[in-house]
Amino acid sequence: MRHGKSLLAALLACGLLAPAPALARVEQPLARYETALCPGVFGLTLETAEIVIDRIRHNALGLGLKLDQSEQCQANLIVAFVEDGQGYIQQLAADQPSAFGTMSLAEKRALTQATGPVRTLQTTQTQTRDGMPVVRQENLTQIPQTTMWMAHSRIYTPIRRDIRSTMVLIDRDAAANIDLSRLADYATVRGLAEQHPPVAADGSILTLFDSPETAPATLSGTDRAYLASLYGSIPNLPASAHLARFARERTEAE
Repeated sequence: MRHGKSLLAALLACGLLAPAPALARVEQPLARYETALCPGVFGLTLETAEIVIDRIRHNALGLGLKLDQSEQCQANLIVAFVEDGQGYIQQLAADQPSAFGTMSLAEKRALTQATGPVRTLQTTQTQTRDGMPVVRQENLTQIPQTTMWMAHSRIYTPIRRDIRSTMVLIDRDAAANIDLSRLADYATVRGLAEQHPPVAADGSILTLFDSPETAPATLSGTDRAYLASLYGSIPNLPASAHLARFARERTEAE
């Protein structure tokens, strides 16, 4: 998915039909990639797309993520540079309303009315600790159930939440004068995590579009500590445990 496909076709192919969910409860696991990562780029020339892809793969490798090494892998983390991200999302809502079927009305409204140059769409799958899918809850009476062997624990949960696919949608004009490696680092943090560092305003690459002159030139200690806390342990830890580890990692990084 480096060139040649329409953005809508790429979205449909990768299952990018819903935005990242709201903040997870502290007792639930944070979503992360468990399958091999395949970054892709839409809206750049092949040469510049390769720079972004290689940088994201480099960052992911440093975190210990599995990478899809096949030549024609199906992109599951797409960085798309478009003329008008808000307009595209609104048009998608009008043309493909089923694409937002898993969202609440409030979530759909927040996404379509969001301002700013970047939007992240993400699909996740709740699975058991061992990777068996858990169906989503459709009503208040039929609660999803699964069966597995597991000792009771207050340290970890019986489920994990896998990121299936992500698209980081960036307005082209806002990115015009920003170095490609910084854009790739920004997309790394936005794409690899469902939630983002709670201290994003304090020395994070996520400040790139707010203040490009003062934002870090690369992934900061804060960014690395957050991603390390997310990917450096078992996938079924509750969010509170990840955030506690993040606080320790960040302190050590400083």
